[in-house]
Amino acid sequence: MTKNSWISRILTFLLLSVTGSIDTIRIWDVESGLPLQRMSTGRLEKNLETTVWSVTILKDFTIVSGDSRGKTSFWNGKTGTLIDSYQSHKADILTVAANEEENVVYSSGVDPSIVHFQPLKKGEGKSKWMKSINRNVNTHDVHAILALAGTRGIASVGVDGNLFVDDPKFKSLKKYPPFQWGNNVSVAPDAGLFALKYDNNIEVWSLDNNDDQPPTKVLDIKVKEVESIANSAIAPNGKFLAYSTKDKFKLLKISVDPPRIAKVDLESGLGSAAALMKFSNDKLVLADHNGKLKVVDLINETVVLSKQTNVLSHLDIAKDASKIITSDYQNNIEVFDLINDNEWKIQCKIPLYNEAPVSCLAMNPKSSTLVVTYSNHHFVECCLQTGKYTKLTNTILENKHLLPKEWKTKPNTTKGILFPQSHLAKSMVESKNDTIIFYDEKFISVLDRSVVDDISKGIFPTSTKQAKVEGQKKSKSQEEIGKNILRMSTKYQHLLCLATLKPEHDKDPTCPLLAIEVKPEVLERQLPPSLKQKKFGAH
Repeated sequence: MTKNSWISRILTFLLLSVTGSIDTIRIWDVESGLPLQRMSTGRLEKNLETTVWSVTILKDFTIVSGDSRGKTSFWNGKTGTLIDSYQSHKADILTVAANEEENVVYSSGVDPSIVHFQPLKKGEGKSKWMKSINRNVNTHDVHAILALAGTRGIASVGVDGNLFVDDPKFKSLKKYPPFQWGNNVSVAPDAGLFALKYDNNIEVWSLDNNDDQPPTKVLDIKVKEVESIANSAIAPNGKFLAYSTKDKFKLLKISVDPPRIAKVDLESGLGSAAALMKFSNDKLVLADHNGKLKVVDLINETVVLSKQTNVLSHLDIAKDASKIITSDYQNNIEVFDLINDNEWKIQCKIPLYNEAPVSCLAMNPKSSTLVVTYSNHHFVECCLQTGKYTKLTNTILENKHLLPKEWKTKPNTTKGILFPQSHLAKSMVESKNDTIIFYDEKFISVLDRSVVDDISKGIFPTSTKQAKVEGQKKSKSQEEIGKNILRMSTKYQHLLCLATLKPEHDKDPTCPLLAIEVKPEVLERQLPPSLKQKKFGAH
């Protein structure tokens, strides 16, 4: 809700309070502490109490309640009478909420389906609340629902530990696991290091090229117990590490041989918290929570550029620091060119896509292209010079019905994009097929560019071409084509990070892959005994 709507709501009900309890909803006079109205819910059985778990109040003083019978009820707060009541759930309703316009009411709970209610006009200015949509998003008990401003849908959280952002209008669903994506792990591919972020410390680990040797912890950076680390990043060469708490930003110069940590004192004004941060080897680009974008020269340890933008959702910088990519929450994606280290210009803008939020973006250093994925699994590749779609994108858009069903229906949004050739010499890249790897917490998907190129020429990896006809019933050959375009693997269950590492030798034509996963039993150990039994079964 906006600030003004909240103020209006507070003024309207400044002297009134509504509570739910056993069998009863009460309206209280806050000033006197006396009840003004008492509304009885009734019972399903005589000896079975009804518990009112949640209530919300609309501007017209309609009270919405959710109770242990699985009923969502609408009350006239002025008269204390029941307007409508629906058996909307099979078990306790733990949360009810309304959007800012108050034309949609949501309810959910132990039965995790999210039920939408909307007013149906009956004439003469009257309306009746009716069930409209039933969405199954969460997998376990839902404890809270929040309607997001504008057309951004609703957020729900519960026992499964995930935050879901659901937008039925655009049929998009984003899932945020109980660990922060992209913030818990950062990799220094050129140095063979990775950093693990915890609440109050950051561990730096070294990778040994010997497969028989596990990673070794080389640094442990601690902060004050009262602080909590929001995000962190390590430079590709492993020489710098940055982190941000809620209130301040820190930049450190680090060494693992010998182990050493030194604070970098930058000019005043950089001490505010950073929402996003990305390293090249000699530059650091930061974005704060208000859209202030800054570029730090790591060699001279100074801020060289500063720019006010919209509040940003995603950020990337080229390895040679020649370009910066920004994306805001309205899906506006801009490409900036850095010129002479002290100025920048907008090179181009990426075509606007409004059907779903951006989930991830990354630059391909070998082809000067940008790959963007969205929460509905749509993805595009654009030229960094012109902003226009590449041949790969146009071919995919023309043949999107060929994409595998597993890709279209996978439950999680893409959280990372890799280019396996990024660390190889140019001569090696030209002799290999340029592939793109997408990953989320469960799926690793490999896009074979050569197959897409063949499809653009009318060459299909099967003996028949019937699947090319749009709208035709899906055939076995079409499924085979889809599996050739995107090869998908479900090797991991809770994948935090997938990264390419620099080869041990310059002539090595392969780049090692680093995968960091949270085992399910680690997540299970953090749950209280009662929830362990409910979610995972008795042990």
